[in-house]
Amino acid sequence: MRTWAAFSARTSGAGRAAAPAAQDAWATMPGGLVVDMSGLTFCDSRGVGVLVMLLRQSREQHSTLVLSAIPPHLGRILTITGLRTAFQIEASVEEAIPAVQAAPGPAAAPQPPSEADPV
Repeated sequence: MRTWAAFSARTSGAGRAAAPAAQDAWATMPGGLVVDMSGLTFCDSRGVGVLVMLLRQSREQHSTLVLSAIPPHLGRILTITGLRTAFQIEASVEEAIPAVQAAPGPAAAPQPPSEADPV
């Protein structure tokens, strides 16, 4: 499990820089990810887009994604967009880590049947 520190998307460049960092986080620790949002001071559509990308990746990998310490302004954005219920949210990193550790690991991708397998 890896904790990925939150970013401050004050400019469009910051949002662009965060997307590759988020993708790298899954590459190094595919089993689970805690995103510490405590340092987030601003979030625009790019920031929400990065969170949705992480959510999509976690579902594709059958991994766990937990947002921790979301600031009030991000909570409002997630509520208004209808995304709040899509994310697992914990009050702190300390509470989020056990949630990730307790989750089952990534499932193996289903293999297509071979021609030798009976149908």
